Amino acid sequence: MPTTKVVGKPERKVDALRLAKGNAAFAGDIEARGLLHAKVLRSPHAHAQIVAIDDAAATAMPRVHAVLHYGNTPRVKYSSAGQSWPNPYPWDQVSFDDKVRHVGDRVAAVAADTVELAVEACRRIKVTYEVLPAVLDPCAAMADGAPPRTVYVAWPDQPTLAQALVLDRSSYEQARASLVSFWQQQLAQGATLKVPEPRVMNEERNLLIQNLLMG
Repeated sequence: MPTTKVVGKPERKVDALRLAKGNAAFAGDIEARGLLHAKVLRSPHAHAQIVAIDDAAATAMPRVHAVLHYGNTPRVKYSSAGQSWPNPYPWDQVSFDDKVRHVGDRVAAVAADTVELAVEACRRIKVTYEVLPAVLDPCAAMADGAPPRTVYVAWPDQPTLAQALVLDRSSYEQARASLVSFWQQQLAQGATLKVPEPRVMNEERNLLIQNLLMG
């Protein structure tokens, strides 16, 4: 067996001495003074329009430094996929929206001197909701009379066109007919792109994509 320098040899742990002396620093050992504590107010509804938010009682609390919601926060769209900058499409999220799309969706955020103050400030925010229909299982989503779903038509071989068309349709056949019509117009203009099968993707995400594309 050839002689080795590392394999089969004892190796000194680089931080052994610091650990043995108790000098090693972990995240829990760091005391960052002067930080604020944040809490998020979340939706109790699966689907609802936010009609109004009254944050007066929360903002009037001493040592509460900020109360953020759709009414006072710029509507900057970004991708929820988590990639680094430049943020790729689809830009399907905003920090706070005037519509909630699942139980626990964020409605407002509070920054205060203590966790307890932030929790109390969230409790004092008054939100008026208009509850909207929600579909909670796949069978109900496919049944007659279900709320219309958004069909997001994607072209895997043409990623730059993946957001070119978002259709509001309740059936696959209607979506495909609209897609064929779209491509006929493209081909008439000299495009040389094939028409793949459309696919249905996450409804709520695509509703946000639709908002992006249609302003």
